Order: sequence, then C-alpha cells, then structure tokens
Amino acid sequence: MSLKLQFAAISLVLAALQAPAYAAAPSEVQAHLQACYDEAQWPVTVSPAYVYGGARVREQQRNAYHPAVVAMTGLCHAMSQASTDKVALARDCGQTLARQLQVYGDKARDHAARTRDICQAMTGQPVSVAGI
Repeated sequence: MSLKLQFAAISLVLAALQAPAYAAAPSEVQAHLQACYDEAQWPVTVSPAYVYGGARVREQQRNAYHPAVVAMTGLCHAMSQASTDKVALARDCGQTLARQLQVYGDKARDHAARTRDICQAMTGQPVSVAGI
C-alpha cells in the first residue's frame, strides 16, 4: 500500500470520528431545519396584514423585521450545529414558545406543539412548554 493511499485511508477514518454529533442523516437534518425555519415564520403568516393582503403586502411582511422571527430563526440555526449545548437550546426553545403562547394565546397552540416536536427532534432533549 502506497503512502498516499495510507494517508487517504487515515484521513477518512479521522473524518468519520470527527463527524457531527447529530445522529440523523443529512437529509433528515435538512428537513428538520427547513421545518424549523417554516415554523419560525409563523408570526408573520398569521398576522391580519399577511392573511388579507395581496401578493405585494405579503412579500413586504415576509421581508420586514420581526423580532420573534429573528429569534426563532437564530435558534433553529443554533440547533442545527453539532457543537452547541443541546440542553440549553431545548430550554431556550421552550422559553421562546412560552412567550409566543403569551402573546398570541390559543391560536398559537398548534404552532407551539409543532415547533416543540421540531426542537425535540433537533436537540434530542425534551422541551417543556407550559400550556401545551
């Protein structure tokens, strides 16, 4: 076996050992991440301006700054990284969902349940949200 071939084999083994701790397949990770990003947009898509507006208004609503969307999108991105503290992220997800339940009330329950399931799948930790 040549030296180059041995080096390639060793580097493949090292790459496998340093693989991310996220246990799901890459396509499953992407599916969870996309679902998380879609649920992060929920406060925009439930607003009356978005629901009753035309295409131009909807596009403006999607592109406008919404603190809740930015916070949840950042949380989604952090959960997709392998080197983050999953317990803290699960706690942050639960706190974010509890705030959304306080702001939006009963109409946010389905959204909170879906997002809780996504957070649990991405972190591998239980997410507790009061009121669900």
